[in-house]
Amino acid sequence: MINAKSYIAARNINDVLSQLGIGPWLMKAYGTEVEDRIIIQYRSEELGETRQVMAEPRKLVAWMRPRATRPRFMLHELKEILDRKPVRPAPPQQGMLWKKEELPPMVDWTLRD
Repeated sequence: MINAKSYIAARNINDVLSQLGIGPWLMKAYGTEVEDRIIIQYRSEELGETRQVMAEPRKLVAWMRPRATRPRFMLHELKEILDRKPVRPAPPQQGMLWKKEELPPMVDWTLRD
């Protein structure tokens, strides 16, 4: 479940990114289960892939504040910093609640490929 403080921090960072013209198409923030972490999703040109890394919103805003007058240059610097961070591991997924052999026939029929 996403923490409310993390969700609000991600929403505020998305607002700042939109005001700077970076917007959700270049970089987007998401809330996490931990209150002092957010996920930044962006496209890395250097690595050639879409990445999701965790960041601390307070440190991110403190870093962005003096660089806000040059948003495109700031975006380039931020991507370089985020490229050095490890990729966020995928959140755990819930498996099947019942074994396939224990499913009722109607449910088993709907799950066939």
